[in-house]
This record gives sequence, structure tokens and C-alpha cells, in this order.
Amino acid sequence: VQTCALPISATPTAIDQATTDEATQVAANIVNGQLHVTAPTGSKVCVYDMGGRQVNAQHLTKGTYLVRINNTTLKVLAQ
Repeated sequence: VQTCALPISATPTAIDQATTDEATQVAANIVNGQLHVTAPTGSKVCVYDMGGRQVNAQHLTKGTYLVRINNTTLKVLAQ
């Protein structure tokens, strides 16, 4: 029989709080078929249907869409 000694620390290793820079926060919603995005100036925005096809963001019908803003993807519902 072998015995292993593992050091145990009383210091927490979890993250207490995550913060983000407000300039990097993004949001998207669809109102009356039109996409409204909050993102830093110059952000790249693409809209995809649930089949992965890129769609025109001008007139979105009822359904669920994936909105990619820079490196963030959001799931948005058009009602």
C-alpha cells in the first residue's frame, strides 16, 4: 500500500467576482422586426437563423436568431 500526501491550502481558489469593461459589453434585442444592438463603435454584427444561415437584419420575422457581435454570440427572440 502506498500513501500520498497532498498539500491542502485554506486559501480559496475560486473567483469571487468577475468584472468587465463597460466598453466591451454588448446587447441585442429585436423590436418590431428590427435589430437593436448596443456595442462599441466599429463592432462587427452578423445575424444568423437557427439553421446557421446569415440573414438580413432589416426585417426579422418571428423566431429565434443568433446575433454575433465581434466575438460574442447572443441568442435573441423576435416575437
